[in-house]
Order: sequence, then C-alpha cells, then structure tokens
Amino acid sequence: VSEDLLAVLVEKGYHPEFGARPMQRVLQDVIEEKVAQKIISGVAKKGTPIPLTRADFTEEELNVS
Repeated sequence: VSEDLLAVLVEKGYHPEFGARPMQRVLQDVIEEKVAQKIISGVAKKGTPIPLTRADFTEEELNVS
C-alpha cells in the first residue's frame, strides 16, 4: 500500500469516539474488495504481491461510511 493510499485509509479508519476500531471495516470494504477484483480479473495472481496506490481507487470506492 502506497503512502498516499495509507493516508486515506488512516483518515477513513479513525473515528474520534471509537478510535481505530472502524479500521477493520475500511480494510474489508476498500482493500479486500480491490484485491479480490484484481485476482478475479487476472491482473494479479493469488499468492503474489499486489501493489495498491491511491490511483487504483475512485472517490466512490474510498467513500466508506
């Protein structure tokens, strides 16, 4: 995960009241979904590193509630 994407994930995964507990949901909704898409489409092979950057995501994909 690139630094720019990590910054977005940290921002989305932190809540003043709940701390970092929402991070698991962010990782499931954003990262796991994108990795699955890349494996299914054949872009990435299971068991190999899958680099992710901010550019891999649309604003909608990063809009996690």
